[in-house]
Amino acid sequence: MSTEKIDRFLFSAIHPKPLIIFRILVAVMIAFMFAPRDLNPIYPLTEFPSLISVVFSDVYHVIIYILIILFALGAKSRIAALILFILLVPHDFLNEGRKSKQVILCVLMCFVFLKSLPIWQFNKKNFDTTILSPMWPMRLIQIQLSLIYGINAIAKSTPYYLSGDALIDMSTAYKNFHVDFSSGFYDLGFVEVPIVVLAISSVLIEYFLAIGFWFKKTRWIALIVGVGFHIYLTTIMSIFMLDYVSIFLYLAFIIPFQFKPKNTLS
Repeated sequence: MSTEKIDRFLFSAIHPKPLIIFRILVAVMIAFMFAPRDLNPIYPLTEFPSLISVVFSDVYHVIIYILIILFALGAKSRIAALILFILLVPHDFLNEGRKSKQVILCVLMCFVFLKSLPIWQFNKKNFDTTILSPMWPMRLIQIQLSLIYGINAIAKSTPYYLSGDALIDMSTAYKNFHVDFSSGFYDLGFVEVPIVVLAISSVLIEYFLAIGFWFKKTRWIALIVGVGFHIYLTTIMSIFMLDYVSIFLYLAFIIPFQFKPKNTLS
């Protein structure tokens, strides 16, 4: 890859309007994921009783939602994102949804480095190019999605998983599985699929999703395959909101963020 292509890949400007829309959607996702639930702290949060009382207090949640609103509106969105990130870190030490929350927290941290206009400037026609954010924080969000699929696929590329034995054992050992694979087959109603086929297919799909979004010719195919894959997974097992978070991150590839100068202020 030439220096010019690397420069364009990392430092081309982001169009303000798509970024505003994406920021609002991220805020909605955060509000949904971090809504007060009946959860329990785990180590090391259990070592700080005073912090636990703060995290479960009404005042704490009011502050969180005020910051989410400020972030969505774009009122000092980078500062709001940073403070929100710090305040939400303790949620990573509650007993449910850690991986899902870690993914969204990484997205939120990327917004600390993204310059985005407030929502009331959405219809602004001419933009000062000096305030436009470079693409590299958005690339980090995209890379995160690829890492989720790539690392999962590599971890599953073992004889134990590819043979279907791992799925059979997990379906009987873990409560988050909705089906029992102990028979060695998955009954779809009209046909029984061998578990080995199910295991190999899931790994191949994750390898494809790890790279498919990076190419224009396969991006929309990856979108369709990915949405279908995660909807299908929800019928087999529950992993808090990681399925929905993964689908949400598709927006980082699908939304046309790159700014193409037409009418700009020098």
